[in-house]
Amino acid sequence: MNAPGPFRFTLHPADNAPPLDGQTLAAVHFGEAGGFPPADPRRISVPLACIGEPLEERWEATGSLTHGITGRFAWARTRDALVVQARIGVIEDPRFEQQVETLYRDLYDFLAKAGHPHPLRIWQYIERIHTPYRQLDRYQRFCAGRHRALAARTPRERLPAATVIGSRQPGFTLYALAAAEPALQIENPRQVSAFHYPRDYGPASPSFSRAVLKRWPGGGVHLYISGTASIVGHHSRHPEDAEAQLEETVENLEKLLDRAVEAGAPPLRLDELSAFRMYVRHRHHAERLEARLRNLVGRDLPLVMLEGEICRRELLLEIEAAWYGDGP
Repeated sequence: MNAPGPFRFTLHPADNAPPLDGQTLAAVHFGEAGGFPPADPRRISVPLACIGEPLEERWEATGSLTHGITGRFAWARTRDALVVQARIGVIEDPRFEQQVETLYRDLYDFLAKAGHPHPLRIWQYIERIHTPYRQLDRYQRFCAGRHRALAARTPRERLPAATVIGSRQPGFTLYALAAAEPALQIENPRQVSAFHYPRDYGPASPSFSRAVLKRWPGGGVHLYISGTASIVGHHSRHPEDAEAQLEETVENLEKLLDRAVEAGAPPLRLDELSAFRMYVRHRHHAERLEARLRNLVGRDLPLVMLEGEICRRELLLEIEAAWYGDGP
């Protein structure tokens, strides 16, 4: 009999999502950030507006779980997996690098004490990501702070998959999935690994893996694909053409999937993945891009469309994905 791993993923219309129960590990909704910490630490607010029907992502644990709030972190955990979230309420531009470095150090300390020291997947949302301060924008300063926190404690082959998107709502939001044992790093041969980017893009390279493949104890295989854009080598492609960027992005996703299969994932097509998000810079592009994505990959994709700022100004969209597979 196949085992599903520590949780199952479902996607619901937000207005028709089931109530949280004793098996709910995380309920991810989109729109207003809300207060922090949340009344229920399993409720995660992504500060980006859904385009089209509001949706909610639900992670339902396959075993017993506990949840709570410890210091600056709200969390829920099973034996094998831990979901954690935190927020910086006010970004102070002169100190933003330090704010990020401190949060990341605190996060890794918290995870180590909780017995889940290996982040597999991290999502981050930065208010006005292109805001300049002393020749660097907020994304570049975020990368510098994260790099300082992780350089001495996390080898590059253990970096998590990640997404960083700009929001119009205040502050900095982070949530993550972590485990007791690490995942396998997957990189894309069409792209320079982000942690090897040249200094053209900022004083510190981005600290993340293109994807990670996780085999859970007792069964279940998950693939977490980072936010992926129209980048070949380390150069942005098709700066004024959203549809061409989409096609380049899909090619990057296909190549990542090929590498994951080579690394031990079962044979997979993009239309067999469990979850997609597409972030678009300009809302008026969304309908055309969604139609094109469904035409390229599959009409029944489990897709959340969100409006947000991509880390480079010339990039018009970014796609992330995941596969939640059962295992022997």
